[in-house]
Amino acid sequence: TKAKITAYSQKHQLDEGKPVWEKDGLKAYSNMRLTGTGLANDLGAFLASAGKGDYVAINAYLPRNEAMSTLLTEVRTRVAARTGCATMVGFGPRFLHSTGQLHKGGPDSGLFLQITADPVEDVEIPGQGMSFGMLERCQSLGDYEALAARGRRILRIHLPSPDALVKLVSAL
Repeated sequence: TKAKITAYSQKHQLDEGKPVWEKDGLKAYSNMRLTGTGLANDLGAFLASAGKGDYVAINAYLPRNEAMSTLLTEVRTRVAARTGCATMVGFGPRFLHSTGQLHKGGPDSGLFLQITADPVEDVEIPGQGMSFGMLERCQSLGDYEALAARGRRILRIHLPSPDALVKLVSAL
């Protein structure tokens, strides 16, 4: 996260890597080989890598409100049904100081579905040259890179807005 903040402070842009695919404002990033043929296919391929004893963590860098909680519960329920794995949902960056430690330091038995979105509203952090939305994006990218560096299976779906989460639910 610190490296992302520093890079943004110097260049005023972030290197988010090259997406596996992008369509209609949605983008997918992964350290796994995926088909690159769209949300439903790549989500299916990602979840198909789950095995006995694995778990799926849904790490959502989205607004913490009732509507998002309801949709994320639906995502979690559908992922559990498709994989037969234990599932969990956490709102980022909040989970980074609790279960995030297990994700990176625990056994290699997790699949990580990271969901990010462009903020609907954003506020500048006084004197920092960045907004709260950009700080959260730096945190999500730092988490993604830390998981990828440890060889964890990760798929990041970036949404054009939090409301686009319904497309992810439909793809499941």
